[in-house]
Amino acid sequence: MNRQTLQRSHSAKCRAPPSTSSITNNCLNTKISSSLPEAFISSLRQLFSILDKKNCGYVPFNVFKRYFDCSSSTSDFLNQLEMESNSNNRLITFNSLINVIERSLIPTKHLSSIPIPKTTRSLNRSTSISVVAPMEKKVERVIPISYRGSNIRSLKQYEIERDLLVETCDTLDRVKLYLTDCLFEMKDKQKSYCRYLTTAETIGVEPESLYNRDLVADLFKLANIVIEEVNYNLKKSSDLSTVVLRLQVNMADVKIGINGFGRIGRLVFRCALEKGIKVVGVNDPFIPPEYMVYMFKYDSTHGRFKGDVSTKDGKLVVNGHEVSVFTEKDPSKIPWGQLGVEYVVESTGVFTTIEKCQPHLQAGAKKVVITAPSADAPMFVMGVNEEKYTGHEAVVSNASCTTNCLAPLAKVVHEKFGIVEALMTTVHSYTATQKTVDGPSNKDWRGGRGAAQNIIPSSTGAAKAVGKVIPDLNGKLTGMAFRVPTPNVSVVDLTARLSKGAKYSEICAAIKEASNGPLKGILAYTEDEVVSSDFIGDTNSSIFDAKAGISLNDNFVKLISWYDNEYGYSHRVVDLIQYMAKKDHGH
Repeated sequence: MNRQTLQRSHSAKCRAPPSTSSITNNCLNTKISSSLPEAFISSLRQLFSILDKKNCGYVPFNVFKRYFDCSSSTSDFLNQLEMESNSNNRLITFNSLINVIERSLIPTKHLSSIPIPKTTRSLNRSTSISVVAPMEKKVERVIPISYRGSNIRSLKQYEIERDLLVETCDTLDRVKLYLTDCLFEMKDKQKSYCRYLTTAETIGVEPESLYNRDLVADLFKLANIVIEEVNYNLKKSSDLSTVVLRLQVNMADVKIGINGFGRIGRLVFRCALEKGIKVVGVNDPFIPPEYMVYMFKYDSTHGRFKGDVSTKDGKLVVNGHEVSVFTEKDPSKIPWGQLGVEYVVESTGVFTTIEKCQPHLQAGAKKVVITAPSADAPMFVMGVNEEKYTGHEAVVSNASCTTNCLAPLAKVVHEKFGIVEALMTTVHSYTATQKTVDGPSNKDWRGGRGAAQNIIPSSTGAAKAVGKVIPDLNGKLTGMAFRVPTPNVSVVDLTARLSKGAKYSEICAAIKEASNGPLKGILAYTEDEVVSSDFIGDTNSSIFDAKAGISLNDNFVKLISWYDNEYGYSHRVVDLIQYMAKKDHGH
């Protein structure tokens, strides 16, 4: 029998999951015609219960049919249900059951909104689902592949089709072994890794749910499985006792290590988890593993970590994955090579030059990304000059958070209108290097004053650094900072003289266009009446505030742009690593 394909787009608004009692009371007891046999109503009640409790969202028609006696009172209903299932891959879903009940038994005016099951709700993300289900009893099990789409901006999703024959008599453990062998084969040949892979038994008398998080975690732990987007594809082979599985994988299994578990180090770890990057090692000579757990779990600014973190045998265990912990002051003693670390995030603020980062390379790391400006390492700002990365650089800098905010804005303005010269001021939240109360600071006397008590003028190299990532602006930009008593989120004030005159509205339009185009995810645009705390947790490098800026004339303007100097910057660190991985691996 030819296979059929079901494609559905789930875009309806989420509704609360049903309860069996509400379905039974509201639908079966009061709204179904009283002429139907009690046994029929009881069967419906039982099936609603299966759809509800199992959270699977569907039941094969043949299984469904077993609950009913083929009498004259039910034959019309079953015929309509079979017609409905034929267009739905012979699967009875909650909605198809409701459709038939509505047509056959219940006047439309009596049907109020019936809640959608949890499974349908979990797919309400406009995700296209393509499924081929077995239509013969000979095929009793279908093993689906599910993956969570990564947020990787620079790495493409690759689809690799593998003819993996799964016999109906195979146990689930045997199938998992097949899949594992298949993955290792692909990993060896193509440096690929399937991060969010799981298997589940979805067809049967009592089908289990692919979307049951506990079941998924127990079945196959290749990675931290977080099902938010689901896309799986099955194809039936000519032999009805087998199925063909299509594996979708992310290329380039990136492993990183973090040196320095301070504000940026911890947030880079969080961002790496969100983007599917594996952190395999953390080094900090001043923080023992137990305290690392506490600091990673609780954050006064960004909130509690939405996952599991603990310690085991001196290691961190984050969402089920073990992360090696080291307390070395000398980076050359950190066994990055043994861990297979390719990229080290250097976030101590101490090792900020190529020479100082050499010990990481001696320890086995392939590349080092400094989370601060560097005197000699090449600086890359995502959305501005990352394409200059050749793959030969062993040590690079992600510049500063302020440069990451200013550079995309300056790039757009300069390319459209030409910047003749400009001054920048960043109104910057206090950081860990400042004093909570007045204290000694020999190099910066003002910087030694209480951070929560004062607005403190300070120097910054962020504006001059823009000249390094946009050479055409070299010598045209400089700036200063004011450290202010807020814990997070800063704002750039760029005052520029333009070579090409333009109305302020035209400048705003150009920035908005860029934010929706090539710089989407880097540069954002808002016309809302916002304040600094509105941007806590914003992942953009720079959020242009159209209503906050002003112009003196067509050639002299003041532009305002916000940035989360912690979280937005940490995302760019991970984005840069992903971009480097793409180039280093030849994708």
